[in-house]
Amino acid sequence: MYSEGYVTFSGVECVFIINNEEIRLIPKVRDEIRELNKCFDDQNFTFHFSDNEYNNCLAYIDRVKMNMGHSISLFPTYIVKLFNNEPISSMEITGPAIDEIFHPASYYYLKAVSGVKNNVDLTREIEEADKWTIEVDGCSIDVCLQYGGILRRGIASDMSLHPQLLVTFHPTNDVGFMFKVYKTLARFLKFVQYNSNSGEFKVRLHGCAPDYNSGYFYDCKSIGNDRVFYNQVEYRYIKPYIGKLLQFSADNVGISLDYLPDATYRWNRNDYTPRILSSLFAAFESEYRANIEKYETEPAEDLAKIREKAISNIQECLNEDISDSERKFLVQVQNSVKNIGNQAGQNRKIKNVLQTLNSALLKSAQHMFIREKLGTAAGFSADDVKRIAKEVVALRSQVSHEYSLLAFDDIQTEYVRFLEIIVYCMMLKRAGIDDDGIELIIGIIFNCNSVRIEKMLLNC
Repeated sequence: MYSEGYVTFSGVECVFIINNEEIRLIPKVRDEIRELNKCFDDQNFTFHFSDNEYNNCLAYIDRVKMNMGHSISLFPTYIVKLFNNEPISSMEITGPAIDEIFHPASYYYLKAVSGVKNNVDLTREIEEADKWTIEVDGCSIDVCLQYGGILRRGIASDMSLHPQLLVTFHPTNDVGFMFKVYKTLARFLKFVQYNSNSGEFKVRLHGCAPDYNSGYFYDCKSIGNDRVFYNQVEYRYIKPYIGKLLQFSADNVGISLDYLPDATYRWNRNDYTPRILSSLFAAFESEYRANIEKYETEPAEDLAKIREKAISNIQECLNEDISDSERKFLVQVQNSVKNIGNQAGQNRKIKNVLQTLNSALLKSAQHMFIREKLGTAAGFSADDVKRIAKEVVALRSQVSHEYSLLAFDDIQTEYVRFLEIIVYCMMLKRAGIDDDGIELIIGIIFNCNSVRIEKMLLNC
C-alpha cells in the first residue's frame, strides 16, 4: 500500500507519504517541524486525509515518532480508504488463512459425498456455501462463506478458486465498528488455526448498492506478513462448531492469545520457553475464572479464607513489641503461608479442570506423556491427575518465583505442552463446543489423537 498527497495536520500544511505501516509527514515550510514535534506524545487518535484516488480516508494512529530530516512518522493500527462518504453495509475478506481453512476442495468434497451436484458457473457466479449469524457490540451481523467469481477481476484474476467471507451488517459510517467486525474474524482465524500469524488479509468495503465497491480496509499490523501453513484445520471437520467459535471471538475482545505459536509447530523442548509457560498459566487462570461454575462442581474447603486468617493472626503478632529475630521469623512464616496457599489453590484448580475435561481427553490421554507414561485409554487416573498438578505447579513456581529455570528438559516439556492443550480445551469448552468436538479439534491441532483419521476412514 503506497500513496502520497497533501494534508493539514495540527495546523501545519504537509506532504504525506504512506508506505505500508507508516505515514510520514513532511512540512512544506521547513521550520514548522517544531509545531509537528509538539504532537510527539499524541496517541490513539484519527487522522483524516485524501489522495488522488480516494476522497475519504481515515487512519487510526497508535503512536507518533520524530525523525531526523524534518519529518514525523505516524504509525496506524488500521487505514480505511473510501471513494465517497456513503455508508458501508458489508466487507469482503480474503487471504491465505481463509484459503487454508475454507479450501474449496474441503467444501466440494462434502458436496460430492452427499450426492449434491454443483450447478453454479464458478468463473462468473458466486455460490453461497454457508452462513452464520452472530452479534458484535449488540448488532447482528451475517458471515457468509462464498466461492466463485474467478473472472470478476478480469485480467487481474489469478485464475484460482478462492473462498471469501462476506460480512454484512446495518449500513454505517462508524469505522470503529468496522474494525471490531474485522478483528472478530481475524481473532477467529488465529484461534481456530492456532497460529498468531494469519498472514495479510485483503478487505473490500461495499456500500448499499449491489456489487458496489466503496473502498478498502487495511490492517497495518498484518501488512507484509507471510502465512506459513503447518496444520490441517479444515472446514469439513469444524463446520458444526464455526458459529459458536465466531460468537466466542466476538464476545472475547480482550482474550489473550499471547501464547500462540508464530508460524511454527511446537513440539520439542527448544520450542518452549519460561515466558510461554507464564503466558499459558495466565491464560489458565483467566479461563478458570471465566468459567468457574463448570469447574467448581463440588463444595471445596475455602483455602483462601484459612490462609487470610492465618496471615491476619501473624500480622497481629508482628504489630506487637517483639525482637528483630522474632519479627524476621514471623515474616518468613507469613511469606510461606502465602506461597503454600497459592500452590494448594493451583493444584486444586488443575485437578478440577482435568475432572471436568476427562471425557474430552479420553482418546488423547495415552499420547500426551510418552516419557512419563501417564494416562491410558481410560483417561487419567487419580494418581496421574495428582502428579500432573504437582509437576505443573512446581514448574510454574520455578519460573515465576524462584527464577531458577531457564530452559526445559524433555520431561518438563511434556508437562508444558499438556498445559497448553488443557488451556485450549478450556477455551473451546467456554465457547460451547461439546466433548466430541473438543477431542476432534485438539487432535487436528496437537496431533494427540487419531479422531480425524477415523472420521476420514468412515467417509471413504
